[in-house]
Amino acid sequence: MIRFPATLPLPQADSYAIKPADGVVRTDMEQGPARQRREFTQVPTKIPVKWRFTDAQFAVFDAWVQWKGKAGAEWFVIPLRSGLGVVDHVARFTKQYEAPLSSGLYWLVSMELEVRDRPVLSEAELDILLDSSWTDLSGAVTRLDALANITLFDEIGA
Repeated sequence: MIRFPATLPLPQADSYAIKPADGVVRTDMEQGPARQRREFTQVPTKIPVKWRFTDAQFAVFDAWVQWKGKAGAEWFVIPLRSGLGVVDHVARFTKQYEAPLSSGLYWLVSMELEVRDRPVLSEAELDILLDSSWTDLSGAVTRLDALANITLFDEIGA
């Protein structure tokens, strides 16, 4: 799978928003509560993004979209911010970008990405976080880091 060019900056944070699609079907009943069920196990997420590019960066972006991204039709890997930090997402463009020139200096590129399988905590990770206190987990991680990177590192003579 192709990757977004590492030489280009990440999307700007000020316009960033995660918009998961609705994956639930609701059926109103004649009597009683409505019924709801999950319609999809893989619900796409839309993320509007904006970049501020120099001429050289815009030239790379424009050519990459055209040739590597197949004019926006191709799925690609791009690092994006999530609750887990900046992690790789599989995405594609939902429509062509807009790129007005700002003050004759920067290209302000805006578009929308569709993300497949947005990275989230696993159910097991969530259960650990729900069943533990943050103080206990943080302390355990600190102790594990000290064990692995100080104590064991010194014992193997590295």
